[in-house]
Amino acid sequence: MKFLKKLVGDKCYLSPVDDILADKVAQWSNDLRVSIRTGDISDMITVDVQREYLNGMNERGYAFYIVDAENDEAIGVIRLMRISHIHKNAVLGMFIG
Repeated sequence: MKFLKKLVGDKCYLSPVDDILADKVAQWSNDLRVSIRTGDISDMITVDVQREYLNGMNERGYAFYIVDAENDEAIGVIRLMRISHIHKNAVLGMFIG
């Protein structure tokens, strides 16, 4: 898959989120090791639910896939949300699948 390189580092880069990887992100979201830490352990996240969520992520903040630069494989999602320009703070959410 071809990702857009928005912010590039030595080992990974960030690419804007879209719904193309909804099935993979749904697998991550339903993984017990991930859902315990995100607080979503009781949620049943289907691919369709994940697709809708991914499509709305950038409307409520900034969301990116974390992509391994060596093999161009998405390894997680990072999101900046609840951005307050007045108080100059935000909430950062991230998980590696």
